[in-house]
Formats: sequence, structure tokens, C-alpha cells
Amino acid sequence: MHTNCPHCGKRYDHQLNDAWLIVCPSCHQEITSVGIKDDKAFHMPDDWSVIQIGTTGTYKGQSFIVCGRIRFQMKYDFRNLWCARYGDKTIWIGQSLESVGYFTPPFAPYPYQFENIRAGLLIEFSDKIKLKCEMIESCLSVHYEGEIAEYPFPDARVAIIQASNTARNTVLIFTNPGGRQHFLWGELMLVYGVSFEKVRTFAEWESVK
Repeated sequence: MHTNCPHCGKRYDHQLNDAWLIVCPSCHQEITSVGIKDDKAFHMPDDWSVIQIGTTGTYKGQSFIVCGRIRFQMKYDFRNLWCARYGDKTIWIGQSLESVGYFTPPFAPYPYQFENIRAGLLIEFSDKIKLKCEMIESCLSVHYEGEIAEYPFPDARVAIIQASNTARNTVLIFTNPGGRQHFLWGELMLVYGVSFEKVRTFAEWESVK
């Protein structure tokens, strides 16, 4: 399936079966509109991530190809959540310096309330599963590129909580000022156990000859 961008006319070949937002790679405008009001949200800031749209890899024996991302800007850091075609399904890939998380969509309402959460405390995920909070950060801005599955807070400020346990279960919880909470559930893997292909390389890291 393909679509011509309504703004620049360029052809776009669809990647996902559950696409929610498509941002034109040529003119950085919405091909499919979801009502995001901030035009700056479609101009992706540059960063040092080696994963890019088109990056490929394998997870649990199934290959994937990255087709979009959501970038969350915090006060001193940022977090990329990459959306990938995974066979006939979709997965989200979150990467930090030490680990890679593979998260299964869709976003779902988080069933528990919590107060005064901070890094190091346990949070309840179910009656039997508790996870240690590793990060809680407020987002100053959110940017989108490529083709992504549904994200429940397209026009709202959010805070992100990440928690995991020794069984490598991990959760990303997104909460807005109105008290709505949605989560992605996944598996955490150490970066040395994961490999990607078609990644971005940086000339600054090459030794001077």
C-alpha cells in the first residue's frame, strides 16, 4: 500500500499494519493527521543515536526493521522510542547506554495508582509482579518521525517512568498531568547481547590518521 503526501506529493510506501501517524520524510508534514498541534513536533532534533529509520535486527528469531520513532526530550537527557515492523506485527525498541528494551504494543491503561514514586522504590505492576523504579523524568517536548503505531498522549506533556526486575521484565509508564497512565510491557537486554545492522556511524569516533 502507498500514499502520496498531501503536502509535497511524494510517494510513501506504508510499513505497518497498525500505523497511527506517518510523517513525510521529504517535507516533514503529516501524511496521516492525528491532530498534533505543534508543527515543530515533526522536525526531529539531531542526536547521537546509532539506531535510525531503516535499521534492522533480530529479536527472538524474528527480523525487524525500524520505520519510525518518538523522541522524548527531558531537561538533561532524551529518550528515543523506535517503532519497528516485526513480521506482520509491531514492536517498540527503547535504547539507553546500558540496555535495550523490546516492548510489545499497544499502549494499555496502567491499572495501579502510585504516589511519591522515585528511583529505587518498588512499583506494583500486578498482584504478583513488582518492579524497581529506575527512572522518572518529565518531558519538555516530544518529536515524531517516520511511521509509528498509536501513542496515547500526542498533544500532552508527560512524565516517563521506567522500571524493571531481575527477571528482565521491564515497563515504561507514561503519565500526563490529568492523571491518565498508559504503559508498554517488555523485556530488557544488555547492549552487548544485541546487534543492529544499517546503523548510523559517526566520523567523530574514527581515529585520526
